[in-house]
Amino acid sequence: MTTIQSKISAVAENSETPKFAQTAAITVVLADPHKEMDYWRSVNASNSSINAADATRTKPLYKDKTFDSLYSKDDSSKVEGFLSDIEGKYSVPGTTVPLRHKYILGKLKEFALQAEQSEKQVVLFGSGYSTYAVRKNDGKYNNVKYFEVDFPEVLEAKKELYTTKQINPNAVYIGSSYTDPQFFENLQNHGVDFKKDTLVIWEGNSMYLDIDKVRGVLNNVFQKFEGSTSVCFDSFSPELVNGTTGSPALGKFTARMAVGKYPFTLGLSEGDREGLGRENKVSCECFNLNDLAKTYKVGQSIPDGEHAGVTTLSRGPLNREIGKKGVSIGL
Repeated sequence: MTTIQSKISAVAENSETPKFAQTAAITVVLADPHKEMDYWRSVNASNSSINAADATRTKPLYKDKTFDSLYSKDDSSKVEGFLSDIEGKYSVPGTTVPLRHKYILGKLKEFALQAEQSEKQVVLFGSGYSTYAVRKNDGKYNNVKYFEVDFPEVLEAKKELYTTKQINPNAVYIGSSYTDPQFFENLQNHGVDFKKDTLVIWEGNSMYLDIDKVRGVLNNVFQKFEGSTSVCFDSFSPELVNGTTGSPALGKFTARMAVGKYPFTLGLSEGDREGLGRENKVSCECFNLNDLAKTYKVGQSIPDGEHAGVTTLSRGPLNREIGKKGVSIGL
């Protein structure tokens, strides 16, 4: 059976594919089983500070009908083994992916609802094996056009996987590095319209870059795109990246990553993220995992939840107050 894990492994063995593309398998694996409330009940049971009344959600964080088509149980067991080895199942490694995914889905949903009057576009930087374009391709998403950016070998492997499974990618694939000097010209050549309202999804990337690259990407986005423009991205804290959280689980996690092929290189505090907003003269919405856990009613807090978060920088309507039903964070 062709699986996401085997396809990424093949790409990694035959190229110098950057780290954030190769780690996409773990991202996809974590997002599915950890979206279920059985997982969150086990998280809460492991945390003596959590009262059952804090976790009143009964339904999964989100739905993903493509998961079973793309993936095997063996992939799940490999990732659960990885988490068990680093003692991280109930810490940031296990909890950040489904919560950030839920947050980004909420932003995408709100953006699509605003797109009813005109076509808008979603551009995924370092898309890896994300399935937003496949899952959100009908109904209220009819007026949204998707573009996925990643290295050519990654997108070729993804396209082959979708072809094998008879899945319509529903996206224009752009084989490019978003840090390349010619990147924005390449976007235009593939049909990206800088005058249209745009949502950039930049998931699972920032922690593998340096601050100059992060600033450069954001500066270019807000300079090039002329319409309402928002960038959703996730990040880790400087303490997590530096191994100074004081958490045994996170210390082991960071140490393991540091000696592997793909060490974390950048941590961003909430102040750092707000600074990126000020630098680009746009609004900034910042939440950590504890904020999201409370908002989505899976718990009052989670172990080490202050060390990972999500951010939306926006020149437009996507920033709203957290906690109100039906707004961008997607209750």
